[in-house]
Amino acid sequence: MSAQQVLGQQAPASRVIRNVLSNWGAYVIAMGINFFLSPYVVRHLGNAGYGVWTLILSLTGYLGLLDLGVRGAVTRYVAKFHTEGDHDKATEIASSAIVIFGVAGLIAILISLVFSSFVIGHMHVPPQYLPAARIVLLLTGVNIAVSLVNGVFGGILVGLQRFDLTNGIEICINALRAVSIVLALHFGSGIVMLAVIQLGFTISRWAANIVLVRRLYPALRIQPTVADRNGLKLIFFL
Repeated sequence: MSAQQVLGQQAPASRVIRNVLSNWGAYVIAMGINFFLSPYVVRHLGNAGYGVWTLILSLTGYLGLLDLGVRGAVTRYVAKFHTEGDHDKATEIASSAIVIFGVAGLIAILISLVFSSFVIGHMHVPPQYLPAARIVLLLTGVNIAVSLVNGVFGGILVGLQRFDLTNGIEICINALRAVSIVLALHFGSGIVMLAVIQLGFTISRWAANIVLVRRLYPALRIQPTVADRNGLKLIFFL
């Protein structure tokens, strides 16, 4: 039985409606924030500064592929094992995913370090932006690493059918991050502060997801020592 079937069978109608509305709400709010925020960022960073910022995001954006479909597998098997009451199996899957994402996060940081040390200097970045660009690359690598590990907890919440909570977190994070960026740029900060803000709110999202998972699924005990070959096989051989 697929995770979608499990979710469909177990979710009450009211929760389904709430989940759908929260999905649309999160999408509309994110779109509205980006619509108004992007011109503000361009205006305050200037064409050169915004170009460097975009270049760095483009360089590191592919690191998100290190997800490898693991988050989807976590959602599928947590939904399945939670429904069956097999909490040991759910713990095994989540713990194995933490180990995978921990390794993937380290790889992301190492790649960003390589970009910072050897690549960015050959990409015609204006000299006055080069030191900041190197710092932003490293911060962005750490940000991606945290996002990958957080994917386990986000996947668990989705497996528990709590799209409303994940979307609620996303709406709050997007709104507060936008306000922080506006204030930072208003007081003259540059791309390094933008990277710090991004990382800070990624960590905040991770912390919020950890708290929710512990409250909603107390029987789940995520421990790297619980990870084993069976869990890895389930994740990669769906």
